[in-house]
Amino acid sequence: MSNDTTNRKPDLPPEGADEVLALLLKAAGSREAPPADAYEQVLGAATQAWRGHLHQRRRRIFTAMAASIAALAAISVALLQSPGSFAPGLTVAMTDTVVGTTMVRNADASDWTWLDSREVTELEDGMRLRTGPDSGAGILRQDGSSLRVDQRSEIEFQGADRILLSAGAVYFDSGAADRAADRFEIVTRDSRVRHIGTQFEVRLGEQGSRIRVREGRVLISTRFEEIESAAGDEFTIVDRRPLRRAQIAADHPDWDWVQVVAPAAYSQDQPLSKLLEWVARETGRQIHFARPELADRADSTILHGSSQRLLPMEALAVMLQTTDFQYLVTGGSEILIDAETP
Repeated sequence: MSNDTTNRKPDLPPEGADEVLALLLKAAGSREAPPADAYEQVLGAATQAWRGHLHQRRRRIFTAMAASIAALAAISVALLQSPGSFAPGLTVAMTDTVVGTTMVRNADASDWTWLDSREVTELEDGMRLRTGPDSGAGILRQDGSSLRVDQRSEIEFQGADRILLSAGAVYFDSGAADRAADRFEIVTRDSRVRHIGTQFEVRLGEQGSRIRVREGRVLISTRFEEIESAAGDEFTIVDRRPLRRAQIAADHPDWDWVQVVAPAAYSQDQPLSKLLEWVARETGRQIHFARPELADRADSTILHGSSQRLLPMEALAVMLQTTDFQYLVTGGSEILIDAETP
């Protein structure tokens, strides 16, 4: 994953006040404009063909998925009690982003099918998904939460609320809304990880599992113990031994891979504040306004175009070119937003 090179980190005082940061931003001057092809990509994406195409596909698929809610509720208890049971043909999720070599296999099939990155694929109960080197997949669940599958990974859908991870890594994002009642969990050979409103990653290695919590909390169960972990926690299970604990920052570079297959920020005719929220959530950085009144201006500034298929910091750089706002990354964990005085 490429790190953000649009802005260089300034040498800041130990305690940078808002006024100092604002002066640094003004002294830095205007950013170098993004590449012309990236800018054209964003503005061109605002055409009528784009605005209707993916929206119609998503609406059609989610309409079909909504019809299955009653059936999902009826079998959810049985699925949780019996990990091996499944209901083939029941749609539990759909692809959002496919990168590189990604394949699926139905529960009753022996052959793998390659996924087309241009198409949305319905993912059924019992289906397996596999990614190759330099590949990945972004998946949307029917409640709006998302899964990101890293390269060289394999997962199996076991009902609407369970993923079996047999290789590689998977990242779960419950979304900005509180989903504490959701019973979604990721299962490996030595652990069971259930979210409690969160962003977290489960990675399977040769000797054990590693669980990292970026936001919120998760409940981790092993043969030895059950523990509730918080944001910033990292737990490692080696050779089925008890959990070893460490810490990881929300903006650590190890999280960068999830940005490649993140659900796009659909900023077409939406306020700038929505794009900023998305960038903050995907990068683990905090948004800070140089002046309090700029928060209201961000709410009333409507963006035209789409950041589809741009990484969060790339999308921010390109989309701000259509406004009088500008940004500066300060200290690596904060994004300072400023704008010209009207």
